[in-house]
Amino acid sequence: MPYSSNELTVGIDASEAKTVSKARPIGKARAITTCSPDRQAIVDTALADTVELANAAADAATSGDVAYVAKEAGSTSDNIKHYCTDPWSEQGSCRKNFLAHEWAQYSMIVNCEIYYTLLMTGLPTVREGQDEATTAVHEFTHLPAVYDPPTSDFRYGNEVLLLESEQALENADNYATYATAVYLNCSLAA
Repeated sequence: MPYSSNELTVGIDASEAKTVSKARPIGKARAITTCSPDRQAIVDTALADTVELANAAADAATSGDVAYVAKEAGSTSDNIKHYCTDPWSEQGSCRKNFLAHEWAQYSMIVNCEIYYTLLMTGLPTVREGQDEATTAVHEFTHLPAVYDPPTSDFRYGNEVLLLESEQALENADNYATYATAVYLNCSLAA
């Protein structure tokens, strides 16, 4: 079967293009699925806390798009799916002692069992430690529908401080650490 296409020529002014911020979909959001009423309440509170953390980080940042994490966490549409339990548990992601994980290709975040038993609830009160809101910040930055380019996992916890600048910008836990430090008014100086 032969195929043909029209030719399209586009002229782009490089200096003008540099001044335009990246296009983002507006109104992306979450739908909570597979939740018991108790877990629904935990996730709702964690997402509300995530909005507060991410907004504080976005207000303090001189670059980056942490505000998109706050928009996603606070939205109520169903473009981002948020599962209280792993719908594909046979894949084994939660069996690896993960707190939560994402399936970027499905725009989906999954909370694992230890998310509900190991993590601190509420907003962070100390810089070290993991809580539900910082876990959500971490997971949202992995999703290309929320944060572009999506982050990776090079290091976790205090080890994020060992990363070179370029890798730190691509590391999910750096965003959670930064949001916590800003929220707690910690010194961000080296």
